[in-house]
Amino acid sequence: VLPSGKLTVSANGDIALSDAARIDMAGRTVSLLDAVRYSWGGDVALESAHGNITQAAGSVIDVSAVNNRAGSLSATALDAAAGHVVLGGSLRGSASGHYDAGGTMVPFLAGSIDVRAQTIDDFAGLNQRLTLAGVTGARNFQLKQGDLTIGNGLKAGTISVSLDNGSLRVNGLVDASGERVGSINLAGKNGLTLDSTAVLDAHGSKLRVDSYGKIIDAPNRAMVVLGSGNGQLTLADGVRIDLRHGTDGAAGNDGRNRGTLELNAPRLGSNDIAIDASGRVTIQGARSISLNGMATYDDAPEKTDATASGKPYQEITQGYLDGKHALSNDFIKAALQNTDLLQNKLAGLNNA
Repeated sequence: VLPSGKLTVSANGDIALSDAARIDMAGRTVSLLDAVRYSWGGDVALESAHGNITQAAGSVIDVSAVNNRAGSLSATALDAAAGHVVLGGSLRGSASGHYDAGGTMVPFLAGSIDVRAQTIDDFAGLNQRLTLAGVTGARNFQLKQGDLTIGNGLKAGTISVSLDNGSLRVNGLVDASGERVGSINLAGKNGLTLDSTAVLDAHGSKLRVDSYGKIIDAPNRAMVVLGSGNGQLTLADGVRIDLRHGTDGAAGNDGRNRGTLELNAPRLGSNDIAIDASGRVTIQGARSISLNGMATYDDAPEKTDATASGKPYQEITQGYLDGKHALSNDFIKAALQNTDLLQNKLAGLNNA
C-alpha cells in the first residue's frame, strides 16, 4: 500500500504477481478540519531484464483516483529469449471529476498503461478488461515479435500500437474519443492494413477555449498517425476516420477543421509510394492530410579513427545531408507527376 506513490519492481529474471498480490497506489480522500482534498493515483513500473512478467488472475493493481488524475502501469520485458507479458489480473485505473483548464472544464485523466515486450498474452481480452476497469487515459503497446489484429475494445484518449517485426491489421473500432480530442498512432514494420470495417475515432465533444472564450487550436486538434514500415499501407473501401472537435454543439464553435492525419509508407522506386487508398475513405474534421514517402539510408562513409569503443563509425556531414535532401526533392517532383499514384492509389483521400 503506497497511496499516490511510485513503485518500481526490477528483476534480472521473471516477475510474477501471485493471486494474493495486492498493489494499492490509489489516490486517497484527505480531510483536515472542514477541508477535503483528493490525491492522485500512483505509478507502478514492472521491469524484467531477461525474463517474463506474469500477473495472476486474482491479483490487483490499483492506480485509480477520485476527483484527481489516475496513475500509470508500465511493464517492460524486452529480452529476445523471454519477454512475454501476461496481465491476467485486475487493473484499476478509473478517475472522476473535472478541473478548469484555463477556460474549459475538462475531466481528470484516467489511468494509463505502457507495455513494451516481445509478446503479450490475450491482447483483445486485456483491452476489454482495461476498459471495464477505467484504464482509458492512455494505452501504449510496443511488441517486438509477431503480427497483430485489432478488433473492437481498444479505448483510450491516447493510443499507440507499434509492431517492430510484424504486420498490423485493424478491423474494428479504435476509440480515442471523449470530451477531449484523442490521438491514435498505429505502426507495423511489415505493413498496416485498415479493413473496410475499421473505424479510427479521435473526436472530442468539448470545445476547448481560453479564459476569454477564444478557441485554442492545440487542445482541439485530434491526431491520427499511420505507418507501414517496410510494407504497404492499405486503407480499404469503407474505412472511417473521425478527427472532429466540439461536437456537442457548444456556442462559439467557428466550424473550422483542426484535426491532422499523417500517413507514412515506404517509397517505391523514384516516383511511387506503397499505399492503397483507392476506395471510399470517410475522413471527418481534418485540417490536413499528409502523405510521407519514407526512405532509409545506411550508406554514410565509414570512418576508422580511434574511438572509445574501438569500433568504426559512420560520418554524417552537411554535404551528405544535402545529397539526401536533393534526392527527396527529386522524388517529390516525380511523385507529383505520377498520375496512377495521385488519381488511383490516393483516390479515396482526394474525396476526403
